[in-house]
Amino acid sequence: MTCGVFLLLLVLNQAFDRSAPEEHEARVLLKTTGSTLKGGAYKLHVASAGPWTEPQSLSVDEDLHRTVEPGDSVCVRLHPGAFGAPYVTVTRSCTEP
Repeated sequence: MTCGVFLLLLVLNQAFDRSAPEEHEARVLLKTTGSTLKGGAYKLHVASAGPWTEPQSLSVDEDLHRTVEPGDSVCVRLHPGAFGAPYVTVTRSCTEP
């Protein structure tokens, strides 16, 4: 399978996922940035939440990364995926979409 087909399947997995995600509040432990070929890589390291028993490093967009600080809570949404490939999204709170 070519890389392009794999990426297309990942995009479609999220685009066609209509199931409700599991929502969990998680405390931010640390913020980090890095770089990729496309620009910045923004990570939030969060305490264990939901099914995770260990802290997790989650990719987030630049805006969210800029607005939260260690000690703040974020909403971690665990999605099953339309094709059964789970994925995670993170927002400032569980009350926003």
